[in-house]
Amino acid sequence: MSADINNFTGTGRIGKDVKARHTTGNKSTAVCDVSVAMTVGWGERQSTVWIRLTVWGKQAEFLGQYAQKGDLVIWSGAIFKIDEYQDSNGEKKKTHYFEIGQSGMVNLVSKQRQDSSHDGEPTDADERNEPPADDGNGPGW
Repeated sequence: MSADINNFTGTGRIGKDVKARHTTGNKSTAVCDVSVAMTVGWGERQSTVWIRLTVWGKQAEFLGQYAQKGDLVIWSGAIFKIDEYQDSNGEKKKTHYFEIGQSGMVNLVSKQRQDSSHDGEPTDADERNEPPADDGNGPGW
């Protein structure tokens, strides 16, 4: 019997500054919780999905030291829970929880580095906080 594969890779923007903490006990391990906004769909069907990442070990220490609100994060990890709730407008929403341990990965692209990637001049899409226009070759991801 084969094992199930439970892995997801995604990108999104960090929703608030990240703080690492350490577990108690003989083998203290760094851990941090990261809220990430991930945009799905395009055009009028575009929406934001909130992801909760729990990151362990050296990657948690790294994020705790360098990650800031607005940074782009790329992650790969196992999904371990999905919660459903109703927002203030009565719409059903879901929050996806991911666990990122030694077998997962997190890469961080700081907002400062992104801003310098196009000489500090915001593009039209940057100013509107939206993805680049669809050129007819797919959804633009």
